[in-house]
Amino acid sequence: ARVADHEHSIMADIGLADTLTSMGEFEEALLIYARARMRVATHGFPVLEAMVDESAALLHLARGEYREALGGFERSRHGYERLGMPQRQAIAEMQLADAYLELRLLPEALTLYEQAVGRFEALDAPDELAWALAQHGRTQALQARPQRAAESLRRAADLFRSHDTPVGEAAVALTRAELALSAGDSDEALKLARSAAACFSAVGMAQRHARAEVLCARAMLLGGHNEAAAAC
Repeated sequence: ARVADHEHSIMADIGLADTLTSMGEFEEALLIYARARMRVATHGFPVLEAMVDESAALLHLARGEYREALGGFERSRHGYERLGMPQRQAIAEMQLADAYLELRLLPEALTLYEQAVGRFEALDAPDELAWALAQHGRTQALQARPQRAAESLRRAADLFRSHDTPVGEAAVALTRAELALSAGDSDEALKLARSAAACFSAVGMAQRHARAEVLCARAMLLGGHNEAAAAC
């Protein structure tokens, strides 16, 4: 900022706010994002504008502020589209789909995941494709489409395995546990949920670990192990 390099100064603001978000300092992060957005409008950096919208939307999604999250992801998606940045556009579409999935707006989420999958395939982006397929499979599972869900999850698991992404494999295992639970197979559900919980715990992903632990408890209840379920 002192040397009037506005572009890099705004990039530093976004990085600072992203770091504050990861530390849980949400209110301070929002202030920094607001400052970055104001400076972007003043100096005219459309790529950074889309990045601010995307980052702030991720913060709002983490706080359960879905209206703000949806608006931010839509703005960033359209911004990347105008700028001709297909990979960033596909990532924004996947993030928007994640918000719809949290809200259980399943048809809307499925449409966006399918768009994202197609874009990532065309771009030869295997990491992003794997995550899109995993979420696509989870959405199909929630729509009671187990066979279609299984195919998406199989493709996702293969990609995660080939690129040594254990967290991704754990995410697939958790969705497979949900499918097993819905099919009444408590033993398989418990095995898959426990493996996912162990991975998420090892890497410090508290939210995903909590979801896996809840699924373990549900599997135990289905299997008639009430006291063990209560202890989860």
